[in-house]
Amino acid sequence: MLPVPIERNDAQVIRERAARFMQALVEVLAGVRPARQMAAWMAPDVYAQLTSRLAVHARVPLRARSGSGPRIVSVHVAMVSDEAAEIAGRMVHRGRSRAVAVRLELQTTHRGDKVWRCTALAWA
Repeated sequence: MLPVPIERNDAQVIRERAARFMQALVEVLAGVRPARQMAAWMAPDVYAQLTSRLAVHARVPLRARSGSGPRIVSVHVAMVSDEAAEIAGRMVHRGRSRAVAVRLELQTTHRGDKVWRCTALAWA
């Protein structure tokens, strides 16, 4: 059975935060931003998956040209529970579109703070 998205009063805030997270992620995928900047926002296994795949497909970052940097052009957020969001985005880089999907879960840190952490990641 598929999860039913949950409507929330703070949906716009969540969408904006998800868009910023996705923008940072596509910059990592394109080699513009170092992957270590995402470590705090990802579960250890997801971060290891990201760095492993980036190492296999290592790219030399290109100099930023006007309008050629990676960017998120659409973001769709589905709240599958109060503490889990599934986000699908479309990135454009060097004239190509690619799909990026993540799952964010609200988790409690060792200090007792609530933070959104990426627990699943897929891109093509």
